Amino acid sequence: LSQTLAAVALFTGNYVASGFMSSNALGVGLIAAILAAWALFTWRLFDDTKTGLIVGVMTAVGGTLIEIFLINAPWWDLYAYTQADWFGVDNW
Repeated sequence: LSQTLAAVALFTGNYVASGFMSSNALGVGLIAAILAAWALFTWRLFDDTKTGLIVGVMTAVGGTLIEIFLINAPWWDLYAYTQADWFGVDNW
């Protein structure tokens, strides 16, 4: 249980850090690099399997595609990003 809570805490920290870095006007390349390194560190620390890496990448790609659909669907006006730079979503 403690390992699961630690993994969730690191994931949550990554999410919170993305907001802080975005609001401090860091470049998108730097933000993406930091968040990717953080995610890889978390994967390596808690999973470190090929399957876990594949599932994580598929989740990231799938989640981004769903978000792109939700933001750009013409019949919905659900939400928008303030600094969207890639099909209506932040690229990082």
